Amino acid sequence: MEVNALKYTVLVIEDNLGDFVLIQDYLEEHQPTPIILRATTFAEAADVLEKTSYKIDAILLDLSLPDKSGENLIEEILVRSKDIPVIVLTGYSDEKFAVKSLSLGIADYILKDELTAINIHKSIIYGIERMKSLAKIKTSEKRYSDLFQFTPFPIFICEKDTFKIVQANDKAIKQYGYSESELLDLVFCKLFVNENEYKKFNNYLKSEKSKPQFSDAKEFKQKTKKNKIIDVEIIVNEIQLEEDKKYFSIMINDITEKKQFEDKLTKAIINTQEEERFDIGSELHENVCQILAATKISLGMIKDEINGEAADWLIQSQGYIDMANKEIRSISHRLAPAFYENINLEEACLTLIKTFNPEDKYKVNFLFDNRIKELGLNRELQLNLYRILQEQLKNIIQYAKASTIDLEILVDDDNTLVMNIKDDGIGFDSEKKMKGIGLANMKRRSMLFQGDFTLESSPNNGCQISIEIPIKENVKEKIKVK
Repeated sequence: MEVNALKYTVLVIEDNLGDFVLIQDYLEEHQPTPIILRATTFAEAADVLEKTSYKIDAILLDLSLPDKSGENLIEEILVRSKDIPVIVLTGYSDEKFAVKSLSLGIADYILKDELTAINIHKSIIYGIERMKSLAKIKTSEKRYSDLFQFTPFPIFICEKDTFKIVQANDKAIKQYGYSESELLDLVFCKLFVNENEYKKFNNYLKSEKSKPQFSDAKEFKQKTKKNKIIDVEIIVNEIQLEEDKKYFSIMINDITEKKQFEDKLTKAIINTQEEERFDIGSELHENVCQILAATKISLGMIKDEINGEAADWLIQSQGYIDMANKEIRSISHRLAPAFYENINLEEACLTLIKTFNPEDKYKVNFLFDNRIKELGLNRELQLNLYRILQEQLKNIIQYAKASTIDLEILVDDDNTLVMNIKDDGIGFDSEKKMKGIGLANMKRRSMLFQGDFTLESSPNNGCQISIEIPIKENVKEKIKVK
């Protein structure tokens, strides 16, 4: 419905009677029965705005009143008018002041010498419609603000190019332990625990950039202000808050407790598997091997009782028993690693290497940091490092066509335990073959101890697996690295 088809109410704040009568005539020319209220001073206007029962649609304001004038008058009226459009009428053609007045929030600025029925009518219509639009914008902004602040998840708004944080909700402030001003001085990458996690985040963005929305949540490790490590899922969406500038909305889901529960469950499953392996390995070693040994002895007792072809078959059978015994011992050692017999990690790795390389087909370079012996690594960590090495040695022998294997188990300057397994084989495209069960198991075993698992390989360039595990969380006491 057109505005001039409605009956609207106008408050005219004008002390000059002649000017008021002229304005009244102009208003009635386009609106036969408008409700016109008049105030001749600022005090009267303030009283009308506070007490009137009418819903005022527009205010026409003269800038020179007996008790207040100029910029101060505009500011005071705007405070009291709230969402009512204020149109300034003045006899002074000061362009700078007009611009200043508009910047304060008035709807229009009209010189009295240029006042006509049509332009005052258009100004009122424009002011009313503008206020309606502003009200919708404010409602939308409040809805966005409420959604941003009251969502149960931490949310950051970051510049797309620099990742500088420009806004953070209350949940983000609480979870990360920074004040709002501290967060606004940070770039988002500073919240990741290390460079590797930030690289993973960048790779995630690159892999998702072709999509209009980054709908897939990815897991990362971040840290709070107090350097507490937390596991999070991150969802990124591209948004446009300004006409020529894009931002990222980053929503965080803290999954630390969920991951801790999953890790406990995984450790329990692995421990059960290891105990079963140990039982089977022990049974093979202690019982089956003994039965085979007794069988060989029994066969030897009839050696002198037979001759000819039967004797040859007997000797051949004893050889098969020796082969079976050797194979069973090898299997039992792989099933039940040396940690169950109080042998340290270095000796267990050497035994494993000999098991996989009995004929010295591969040149194996093994570097073991003697400081590791001082650490008191928990048995679960040693066992999982052993299993990772076992899995990778199996991969090298089956697929790599390598001639040299380099194994390093070290302590670096950051008190991190590092295991590198490298071969000079045919390699593979790591982007295409990172989803194998064996690789997934090695990665999962590393993550159980807050470790990082990385794999580097390409065709004809061999393969290197690196595991980095923080020492502090996995030993009885931290050593000093010189």
